[in-house]
Amino acid sequence: MCLPLIKKLQSIINESAPIISVVAVILLWLVISEWELVPAYMLPSPAEVVQVFFTDTAVLLKHTIITVQEALYGLLIGTALGFVIAVVMDRFDFLYKSFYPLIVISQTIPTIAIAPLLVLWMGFSMAPKITLVVLTTFFPITVSLLDGFKSADKDEINLIRSMGGNRFQVFRHVKLPSAAEQFFSGLKVSASYSVVGAVISEWLGGFEGLGVYMTRVKKAYAFDKMFAVIILISALSLVLMAVINLLRNSVLHYKKEKLSLKERSVKMKKIVCILLAVILVIGGFALYNSRENKGDELTEITLCLDWTPNTNHTGFFVADKLGYYEDAGIKIQIVQPPENGAELMTASGQAQFGISFQDTLADLFSSENPPEITSVAAIIQHNTSGIITRKGEGATSPKGLEGMRYSTWDWSIEQATIKYLMEKDGGDYSKLQLIPNAVTNEAEALKNKDTDAIWIYYAWAGVACERADLEFDYFALTDIDKVFDYYTPVIVANNAFLEESPEIARAFMQATKKGYEYAVENPVHAAQLLVEGDTTGSLDGSIDFVAASQQWISEKYIDDAEEWGVFDAERWNSYYKWVYDEGLIAKEIPENFGFTNDFIKGDN
Repeated sequence: MCLPLIKKLQSIINESAPIISVVAVILLWLVISEWELVPAYMLPSPAEVVQVFFTDTAVLLKHTIITVQEALYGLLIGTALGFVIAVVMDRFDFLYKSFYPLIVISQTIPTIAIAPLLVLWMGFSMAPKITLVVLTTFFPITVSLLDGFKSADKDEINLIRSMGGNRFQVFRHVKLPSAAEQFFSGLKVSASYSVVGAVISEWLGGFEGLGVYMTRVKKAYAFDKMFAVIILISALSLVLMAVINLLRNSVLHYKKEKLSLKERSVKMKKIVCILLAVILVIGGFALYNSRENKGDELTEITLCLDWTPNTNHTGFFVADKLGYYEDAGIKIQIVQPPENGAELMTASGQAQFGISFQDTLADLFSSENPPEITSVAAIIQHNTSGIITRKGEGATSPKGLEGMRYSTWDWSIEQATIKYLMEKDGGDYSKLQLIPNAVTNEAEALKNKDTDAIWIYYAWAGVACERADLEFDYFALTDIDKVFDYYTPVIVANNAFLEESPEIARAFMQATKKGYEYAVENPVHAAQLLVEGDTTGSLDGSIDFVAASQQWISEKYIDDAEEWGVFDAERWNSYYKWVYDEGLIAKEIPENFGFTNDFIKGDN
């Protein structure tokens, strides 16, 4: 009596093993987060992650629909492509020997290396995402089907041929049914790739989808939302694999039932019908969602931000909310940047305008093939960045950085700037320890002594440190040398757009100018409009902080300039001369290259 009980207990344990392992991981996660073995701002608790699914339900659902749509389209097309390739290669041995190695080699190319090229070639629509999913899903289908075709029963093939059957009949009645098992194995692998492939492609360029959502919450340092979307992506992959497994079980039970060749053929026809039905349903859904309002006569303008919405961007949201763009005949679409930056998106024409920085543009403007973009407005008149350290540790000037750990972005111009500032102040740059900039919360990082010195933009990080009651020392770059009074950030525009549609470009910039002028006069209301206009969720519940940041930065928008947005040619050229003289760029940037005041000067 004990033996059956023991066996039953072992069976229960074996079946429960996956659940036990998941529970164990969650408990370990809970212990680490509760005891703060990892800082809370870096590792949220399981409860905080679960809460995201309730607070961000609508946002997550919207992005999930896009990602699932891309994944399913890509999976279906990839499956069809893999099927065709496998059939052709099975039919023609020469093609098999010629192209099979190339297909294998294609899978050694990192997906993340292909995605930016697809975005450049095909834009930021759904097309490059689906293409990337196709490229990652067709291979398992092709390989599994080829193996299945080659494992077909030789006796059955000979039987069909002896009865006068042709190649197609051999394929239909023997090879195709015999490859069904391998087909579904490959399909399960492809299904797991499809969701991940869609998310990766969204990272590198897109307006919607879970990959875009991940990029936004990462930049907002909302790690509870980051963990939530990771769990959601895993769940989607598992659900898709489970659906395929159910389909497999319902189709392949003929092996247990000993079905005839004809009955097996009928089963395979059912698979094709099911796949076609799924394609029609998804296609109809996509067509419904993609219908545009033909009566809208406004000119659509896409603006690509440099980061999640913040008070550098307030003027755009004000101009949109108060109808300035609509009055100018413009409908604005504000999007998040791809991983390779707003500059590339703007240069490629996928966005007419973008946000960049004069120091970032130095590398681009000095390259052999400078991007076709021009800076058309300075959002903030003077550089408001500087170095922040804990109070009382001696870093009230650059020399005081000696012996400290500085969080670097590992960028040549950045490090050369720090070196120049320290040496000008009589310091020894070699005594500064450079550590990777993994800072997500400047105040917490300094309080916890994760780092000693951070380069910040005061309007956001500086105000955040003030509100966190962090006692700190700070010096601005411009306090040490006026050459660093470069423009950061700036609005860049696509050159072809400026040449082909100068009136629309000017109308957009004049409406934007009104938005920033309103923010100067009404900082509190402007902050409210910014929070209301944010669709990323990064500003949720932060109106007090945004208002404080807005009040600090509003007076910096115009400052001592004659009007908002104008560039001083002497300051622009001076900085680029310093960058070249320091040997930080290989080619000198011509004077007055890369900026214009033509679209911003004058009355609104």
